Amino acid sequence: MDFGDALVRLKDGSKMTRAYWPEGVYITLQFGYPEGIPINANTAQATELPQGTVCIFDQYFMECTPEGHFRPWEPKAVDVLAADWQWVSDANRAAPAPEGLAPLGAYVDAKMSSNPVVIGHNFEADGNMAWPINQLSANPVMGDYKE
Repeated sequence: MDFGDALVRLKDGSKMTRAYWPEGVYITLQFGYPEGIPINANTAQATELPQGTVCIFDQYFMECTPEGHFRPWEPKAVDVLAADWQWVSDANRAAPAPEGLAPLGAYVDAKMSSNPVVIGHNFEADGNMAWPINQLSANPVMGDYKE
């Protein structure tokens, strides 16, 4: 299966792996928290925001490591061009993406929260994503949903 087919299954909540990855390693799509979620103590410490601050988290790919740990995952060209993707399971399938959630790589509507804090992206005034970042954007300017 190629990455395009794997992506369709990921968007549907399935777990996917590559033929050469170790046993137990897979990726899945974390749908994020488009309406925001109160941050815990670890996130508060990392962002220097008060614990309990409601933050919007974008969707991202999540990898399960051989040790059973979870971390963000980004495909490399070799992953995107590979034809050895395999379906792991949808027995523990994630709930479908919440209604109104922008597809992977799309933009979210700022009306979801009166004072959203977006972690992971920086937006230009016209609503287009300027570049992905790995730091907090406390006052992003977001536009309407776009593909």
